[in-house]
Amino acid sequence: TYFLWFWTAFFWIGFNYYSIFAKRTYHFSSTGMFSFMLAVQLLSWGMVIAAALRYTLSTSMEANEVIGLSMDNIWRSTQLFYISAPLLLYSIIKGFQDYMRYQ
Repeated sequence: TYFLWFWTAFFWIGFNYYSIFAKRTYHFSSTGMFSFMLAVQLLSWGMVIAAALRYTLSTSMEANEVIGLSMDNIWRSTQLFYISAPLLLYSIIKGFQDYMRYQ
């Protein structure tokens, strides 16, 4: 399903540049948006802390932890999102060109 949503990385990068260089005319409460982003960040840190506590608890009981959640994993998944988007675009273009050439 990566090939369905790869364009969102380009959208977010483009939206950030647009927000920096264009006149901003947003129609939402900045307090509400800040509160929402603060809540999302707190929940994200809560997941990392809870996973770290669960990991130490499970190692103390000699349990097998299948997946570990850490800031490294979150950072790597974000990198994968932004790095894979141009590669997927390139592969879609090349695949379409090959299809048209050998049809």
